[in-house]
Amino acid sequence: MGESTTTRFIKAPRSRVYPALVDGQAIAAWLCPEGATSRLHECVPEVGGHLRMEITHAPGPDGTRLFDLVFAELRPDEAVVWRGSFVSDDPVMGSEMQLTFTLRDEADGTRITLRHEGLPETISVEDNERGSESSLNNLARLVEGGGGP
Repeated sequence: MGESTTTRFIKAPRSRVYPALVDGQAIAAWLCPEGATSRLHECVPEVGGHLRMEITHAPGPDGTRLFDLVFAELRPDEAVVWRGSFVSDDPVMGSEMQLTFTLRDEADGTRITLRHEGLPETISVEDNERGSESSLNNLARLVEGGGGP
């Protein structure tokens, strides 16, 4: 199992970034890396609540991944932890992973750090980091423009 850490500066206060980490429509808008599409199935933003979403990277049955995550930790304006897996018959893809988003103040904005642990072996760390960078860029565009939830 792999892991990766990605950080990005966002020109918005934590109070504007945090809601985009727990609002289903916002998550569907920013989590998808460039070139992919998403479809939100469920989002219950409370500890123990589920986030179910599919991301399509390419046409065909192998191009779509459905994941089922649980909001494991919610600390308003500080951190969000998602824990869960891709829905798959493949035991490697279905293994548990954890995504931890931490927010800290930085001059004129927020430093967000995304730590991805338990990354399935079939997804390279490099590909995951590229996807995470793209997602955090989308998040920045969403909240910097005031278009967040």
